[in-house]
Amino acid sequence: MSGKIYNLSEKAMTEKYEDYVFTKVMALYAEEESARILSEIDTENRADPKEIEKIYSKIERRENLSTLWKYSRKLLQFAAMVVFVAVISLSSTVVAFAEVREAVAEAIYHLIIKDYGRYTQITIGESTAFIDPEIYTWEDAYAPTYMPEGFELGNFSCTSSQQSVDYYCGEDYIAIIQGRNSTGQIDTENAEIVENLIIGDSNALFVVKDDTTYVSWIMGDNMFLVIGSAAPEEILKVAKSIKPLGHFKTEEPEEEYEFVDPGIYDWEGAYGLTYVPEGFNLSGVYRYTGNRIIDYKKENEYFSFLQAYEATADVDTEGAQKIDKILIGDSEGLLVVKNGLTTVSWYIKNTYMTILGTAPTDEIIKMAQGIKPIGKSEPAEEYEFVDPEIYDWEGAYGLTFVPNAYYFKEKKSAGTKNMIIYESDNGHFTFSQSTGTPIARVDTENAENVETIVINESEALIVEKDGFVIIAWNNQNIFFSLRGTLPADIMVLMAQSIKPIGKTEPAEGYEFVDPEIYTWNNAYGMTYLTKGFELYDVQNGASQKIINYIDEEKTITFSQAFNVTSHVDTEDADIIKDIQIGESKGLLVVKDDWSCVAWNNGDVLLKVRGTAPTEEIIKIAEGVKPIN
Repeated sequence: MSGKIYNLSEKAMTEKYEDYVFTKVMALYAEEESARILSEIDTENRADPKEIEKIYSKIERRENLSTLWKYSRKLLQFAAMVVFVAVISLSSTVVAFAEVREAVAEAIYHLIIKDYGRYTQITIGESTAFIDPEIYTWEDAYAPTYMPEGFELGNFSCTSSQQSVDYYCGEDYIAIIQGRNSTGQIDTENAEIVENLIIGDSNALFVVKDDTTYVSWIMGDNMFLVIGSAAPEEILKVAKSIKPLGHFKTEEPEEEYEFVDPGIYDWEGAYGLTYVPEGFNLSGVYRYTGNRIIDYKKENEYFSFLQAYEATADVDTEGAQKIDKILIGDSEGLLVVKNGLTTVSWYIKNTYMTILGTAPTDEIIKMAQGIKPIGKSEPAEEYEFVDPEIYDWEGAYGLTFVPNAYYFKEKKSAGTKNMIIYESDNGHFTFSQSTGTPIARVDTENAENVETIVINESEALIVEKDGFVIIAWNNQNIFFSLRGTLPADIMVLMAQSIKPIGKTEPAEGYEFVDPEIYTWNNAYGMTYLTKGFELYDVQNGASQKIINYIDEEKTITFSQAFNVTSHVDTEDADIIKDIQIGESKGLLVVKDDWSCVAWNNGDVLLKVRGTAPTEEIIKIAEGVKPIN
């Protein structure tokens, strides 16, 4: 800065701005009318046309406002007579010129001026157009309505608490930062300028130090910082131009959207596709612990949509033809194009999302941008069973999806085994369930394909052999199987559609603690939890569910396991005794600094263990009830 001092108070900035705009207006008309004016004035007052050219060049370069005013002053006296003769009569004195300036200051202040080479286009109006409004997509976004000429959009970043947008012009830069519920500091030591200003209705800090200008202020929950190496007056002008984007946007009604294949999104916290390119058809839905994968195909093209919870993932970018940051809703994502495969990855809260495939890149992006949380639309319709009247035995499970053209043929029952048979002109399938038969054999010898998949949180076996597809799995003490001639992906969809017929409602008089975590069938839940403990995590295995709570250094774990046996370490225990939990006999073990209560309800093993006081562990166990 070389010690140069800028007077950037509100009054000084306004006067300089008016002076500059007024000079530009006068110079425009002076150039057009100079020949006629110069022919009518005395020779001693005549300005050389070459001198006029020099003056205009100085205006174009914007070298120095004070020099501009000094050199333009004589010329503007002549121009004023032409431009404003119908408004006011001017003398040749400086005072008369100042009066003209004052009389038209308010009107000129609203002129919008655009330079076009050797001439200036002037229109009346007030500029409120946002700069790059498509970048500012986050909630409660503010955007600039002014940016110095030559500055172009560079980088931008968006996190849950801070957004930053950078503009560049050669080596100069301007950065606009918006933070929510945050604080910041500006180093003012040895600064050339430190001033308090007003931005809108807020107090602002204006600092110029080491060729860098800072303007910082707070509005509501938002803190703003405009920083850059451009001229201080330009930085300040950008800061003053920042407006809430929503105040200038026409509020469009929220678009209605429909999910594609909404019936497949039956898990809690699901996100769904609202757009799929024409010709792509659902080919598979796969469920793993914490992960969901949905596949679509179209001839030789495909794409997959992945959702993973509480997960991290790496994207292979080595040798990629394209690597770009991309904005998906309010989240910053990554776009990678490599060897004909496009990948878009991003996070929504704690959910990792990926769409990848051989579909065109623009279609992959469009699908990613169309993903919505299932819960924001109308809740999914309650499923309906296909032919519900055939499921007349206790504890029955039924099909909620059967492909078109397949019709019910017959039901067969033998002891605890029930079989449902469907047929069509093109094939058939059989759905069977057996109670009290947790183990069954599936013939895999000479099979073309044998895989392990997940069906409704249970590990299942899928076998393709001799033109048949067989899917078999256990759910507690019930053995399920589907066997048919349909394609494997359709058989999987049918298996995943199977639901229990008639769930019991929880008994009145108590509320479950964190009921949303109990998403599996035949779940038991806690109706009491010691004060101060908070949910830490849920481990959802195929045969065992574990729920952990913590309070600083203390822990409580509630687990339930199906069709398993478990051991409690009683060696050197301080207390070992039988205990009654509801209608079941249990075991209480106290050892070192932990206590454990374990008991069985039917084929479900329940256990509460932790470092909370023993009486609390017992009270939690006594409050465990069946959810469904």
